[in-house]
Amino acid sequence: MREQSLIGGEWCDNASGNRISVTNPATGVTVGSVPDMSFEEAERAIATADKAQKLWAKRTAAERATLLESWFDLTMSMQQELGALMTAEQGKPLSEAEGEIAYAASFIKWFGEEARRVAGRTVPSPCPDRRIVTLKEPVGVCAIITPWNFPAAMITRKIAPALAAGCAVVIKPSELTHFTALALASLAVQTGIPAGVINVVTGMPTDIGAALIQSTTVRKLFFTGSTRVGTLLMAQCAPTIKKLSLELGGNAPFIVFDDADLDALSKGAQIVGGRPVTPEGATHVALVVLKHTTAQMRLASEETLALSHLCFGLTPNKRPSLWPMIHPTGWPRISTQATTPAPGVWARR
Repeated sequence: MREQSLIGGEWCDNASGNRISVTNPATGVTVGSVPDMSFEEAERAIATADKAQKLWAKRTAAERATLLESWFDLTMSMQQELGALMTAEQGKPLSEAEGEIAYAASFIKWFGEEARRVAGRTVPSPCPDRRIVTLKEPVGVCAIITPWNFPAAMITRKIAPALAAGCAVVIKPSELTHFTALALASLAVQTGIPAGVINVVTGMPTDIGAALIQSTTVRKLFFTGSTRVGTLLMAQCAPTIKKLSLELGGNAPFIVFDDADLDALSKGAQIVGGRPVTPEGATHVALVVLKHTTAQMRLASEETLALSHLCFGLTPNKRPSLWPMIHPTGWPRISTQATTPAPGVWARR
């Protein structure tokens, strides 16, 4: 487990000495701490990435693909250790954490194979003495801002295509889940991915985010998070005309009419999008169930019976189906959704 930022292939602390503690949401015990990097330190990471990107882009697609394949293999060999680390800092059940590591690694493998298929095309010319050829080139340094709910998959889904295309990255992981990002970056370094191609800047979002957004060197921003923050980032990227890839979340209603098959629904309400509903947050999981009046009483009893089979918390002999919210600040929102009539629940936040 690394407790430093990664800039230019070196593990480093910040100049101020300020650190952020990461706690296990199940126990409240401190897992470790990371440096709270400054605006200037984020700028240093960007400059390092820019220098490394020029050399990385000169590598052949086959060379980049081979390194990504090695990163995939090493990640899968450490699946259990990475899953345990994710559970410790994020609270996700161990079975889901290990599953996410495999899911995250699949992006590395897939985009590594796609690196060999990045090709241009020829275009018919309107002039007989001219030939038109299009080439695909790396966009440059990419900034990556990720959430806490999928601390591995949301990173590899952004890093892998960038590296496959010949770009370098500066990652700002969630201030709640630094260690999974640092562990993945450490494995990438071990596989031989050149120094400076992957940089992880830990800390609070204000200063680091400002450096990434304001930089004219950063040419693309990847972001997964709320629609509100995504809207702000889009506006802030406009002056430097950055390319954007935004995955923005929102409320996901589960609407029940009086003619619904409630037996099937009670199972579907637990498993939405093919996975058990857990409090770690996911854009494809139903946050609220809106029920028709005539279906409400029967559905309530069905849900109670179904949910009674789920286990919660730290159990020595079986893996829990539900774990705690990652941070106490989430409780007021969950409580409001459970007690407020539908119009209030859907108020824009």
